[in-house]
Amino acid sequence: MKDGQQPQRSGIPLRIGVVWDARTQWLGGWNYFLNVVRVIGAFAPHVQFVLFSSPDLDEKFARQAREAGAETILTLPPFRRFTHPRILVSGRHAVLGAMLRTARIDLVFEMTNYLGPLPLPVISWIPDAQHRLLPRLFSRRERFQRDLEFHRRLTRRAHVMLSSQSAHGDILAFMPRPPARLHVVPFAVRPTLTIDDRAIAAAQARHGLEPGYIYLPNQFWQHKNHVLALEALAQAIENGTHIRLALSGQALDGRDGGYPQTLARLMAAPALARHVTMLGVIPYPDLLALIAGSRALLNPSLFEGWSTTVEEAKALGARMVLSNLPVHREQAEGKAIFFDRHSVDDCARALHEAASLPIAPDTEWRAAAAAANLADQRIYAGKLAALFQAAVSG
Repeated sequence: MKDGQQPQRSGIPLRIGVVWDARTQWLGGWNYFLNVVRVIGAFAPHVQFVLFSSPDLDEKFARQAREAGAETILTLPPFRRFTHPRILVSGRHAVLGAMLRTARIDLVFEMTNYLGPLPLPVISWIPDAQHRLLPRLFSRRERFQRDLEFHRRLTRRAHVMLSSQSAHGDILAFMPRPPARLHVVPFAVRPTLTIDDRAIAAAQARHGLEPGYIYLPNQFWQHKNHVLALEALAQAIENGTHIRLALSGQALDGRDGGYPQTLARLMAAPALARHVTMLGVIPYPDLLALIAGSRALLNPSLFEGWSTTVEEAKALGARMVLSNLPVHREQAEGKAIFFDRHSVDDCARALHEAASLPIAPDTEWRAAAAAANLADQRIYAGKLAALFQAAVSG
């Protein structure tokens, strides 16, 4: 069954409903949602986001949604009821459908879970197909569940949104002729605060960093490829490169509980201990300031859907050292040093090249980057608003 359709209501702003599972720990998706709300609010204010969740949603999340500009309706029953197999099979989603209509929702933007048949138009977002590209990092059950989720979205939704041409190719490899219409809408970040020299110096002082470091702010998950980065750093140092690497992020990998400890042992090795600073989880304003003040941002990842840290570095004018993922090239061709994500030697070469860059971009460089980012935001908002309107109009 395809999504329901309804005519556009002339003269009334579009109301976009987002149903969020309060149980999820997917912070990347949450931050994506907040960014969408901010960008739309700045450039397409006729579009209003309404967040639906259960009363047990963390108050911090509810507050962040409201501060970003979303309306919040925290009256959903426990989310498991919306994804119960009997509900999905029967095609009856009366409770959710009634709530959406009562709130005058024009379109549902589907993010965390497939919501079943709905009486409204739906745009379903698929951020990436990581389980297909890196199957070794997922159990057989996880791969099956994700494939089922993809199949439902691609066959039961009229519109599916992707964040990159790379993801578009991955989806077509999964289903060459999907019934859903695919839309590629790369996102641009909207920084929530101004980063200047004073903010950079203060953040560096708080975290004990001297200027000239290379910064790797990825979570400590296997696909982020920290091991290769650390081995390359050791090789670059052995070859005479003077370099310091700062890392931040949550030391937790739900797929391999011992992985963060493996990284800790590598960083504690005599060859690296004096050249690595581990910051742990740091406040988001500090993360932005440390990116802006770095010699370069490093992202050695084996997989990305559309890298938020790359977009943040672009917005802040930071130089970048990136693995040669197709999506990285899509995001930053001509703006980064690229290396083979499977080669320690090539990563060491890229780190050596980065070590010769200026300690940090100057004010004029950052201003030009901020102007380019503002243009990217405007384009992003325009594409989103046009897609929302087209889906509502049928």
